[in-house]
Amino acid sequence: MAAAHQIKESLSDAMNRLGVGGNQNNNQYQATNNENNSTRHLSLDTSNIAKVLVIGETGSGKSTFINYLTNYFRGGSLQNVKVAIPSKYRPVITEQFAHCENNLRDTTQSKTDMCNQYIFVDTASPAQRQYLFLDTPGLSDTRGAEQDNINMNKIIDGVSFISKQNLTLFIIILF
Repeated sequence: MAAAHQIKESLSDAMNRLGVGGNQNNNQYQATNNENNSTRHLSLDTSNIAKVLVIGETGSGKSTFINYLTNYFRGGSLQNVKVAIPSKYRPVITEQFAHCENNLRDTTQSKTDMCNQYIFVDTASPAQRQYLFLDTPGLSDTRGAEQDNINMNKIIDGVSFISKQNLTLFIIILF
């Protein structure tokens, strides 16, 4: 529990240093998928996009929340479930999003291994509002404190990248 508290403080400090929601005028992401970079980036116009960081402890439901959003924004139903991130009970994805999940069948191990962006368009709104959700590796990783440090750096890299835009970053914390 102390380790999780320390991670939360580190994340808060890092986000303050990064100036989350900064006012820089770069309006387009550059496409990258680099082994040294732990976040997959897409090229898109950010003038009509809300950015949301989804962060929490391992197993708190971050990826499940992204799947819920996928089902909502992609018009899924109980009979036709839309899946962006594979899981033990829904191992086959239906939507074309990048993901990085490990050990799908082992519910005692951490799953998400890197930050991934999920972009949705609210086609029901007249403004066609866009949402970018950043799914992150879990805090208090089952592999130990060293992996927590690695995950924290991945989260900081992901937040740093998406906070370079001139829009506010919203944070959803699941514990």
